[in-house]
Amino acid sequence: MDVRKSQGGKQLAWTREEVIAGISKFIEDNDRFPKGVEFDSFPYLPSVRSIQRTFGGLINLKKEMGISESYHSGEYRSAIAKKINLRGQKDEQMIGTELEKRFGEVCVHYQGLAGSRKERLDFVVYHKTGKFGVDTFFPEDIVNFGAIINIKQKKYQMFSNPIFFVVMNGSLTMAQIRDVLTRKDNALQKNISVLTLDSFLLELNKYQRREVL
Repeated sequence: MDVRKSQGGKQLAWTREEVIAGISKFIEDNDRFPKGVEFDSFPYLPSVRSIQRTFGGLINLKKEMGISESYHSGEYRSAIAKKINLRGQKDEQMIGTELEKRFGEVCVHYQGLAGSRKERLDFVVYHKTGKFGVDTFFPEDIVNFGAIINIKQKKYQMFSNPIFFVVMNGSLTMAQIRDVLTRKDNALQKNISVLTLDSFLLELNKYQRREVL
């Protein structure tokens, strides 16, 4: 459902669905659950006092949403980071092997510069008439996808060649992806395309291998 904007002062009580929609919007923008004080300042969430009246407080709200209190703990975050790193390495290896097969090992640069020494793409690939960049990622769900895209699009503003953001979670469809991108407040740069793995492999057919002496 559409997010509700807080009007301040006296207003109708927020429904559970409206609160969850606002939290999803916050997570999409910030890649994390909002802190208590941020319920008072984020325009698409009710006040902490309202959360207390409706849900009995933030702890009860998290429980109702299925978010455990260990969500931000060091142990929990370390386990998730390890899982993501292992999966990311496997995905990158698979994509790298496919790119080398199509374009040649010498033309596939791992961790290629994205216009600055600070930001690097997973791959920069040189083809017959130019180059393109590739960034692979595995969002847990469509909400997480929106949050990651907001972060990633800011990283590669100095790279003017085509960039492909490749969504490695096969449960997300191009229809879902397009829906999120259409509703974004800050549109992607024109040189960025977001594709599923299958769509990306088809897109590669448009590029020819560079002759290497």
